[in-house]
Amino acid sequence: MGKQILHAALSLGEDFNLLASDCPPDQYHKPQGFAVTLQISDLAKAESIFNALAEGGKTVMPFSKTFWAKGYGQLEDKFGIPWMVNCA
Repeated sequence: MGKQILHAALSLGEDFNLLASDCPPDQYHKPQGFAVTLQISDLAKAESIFNALAEGGKTVMPFSKTFWAKGYGQLEDKFGIPWMVNCA
């Protein structure tokens, strides 16, 4: 029971909050058709966040330099949420 998340809030600045909550087990559907994207200006921080999100999940595209970014990677976290981390 202690490894479950009921709800979460992410404050971005003073004016923006992103809220999330779980649903009852009989209403759960695997997330699909979207990705949460983080745009981070510091390369070391972006890679650290990517690695933390990937822990216990699945790396889709390893974090590395691309033609459009100093670092970019895709993953699915341990809860099945798809993420893209980009450092332009």
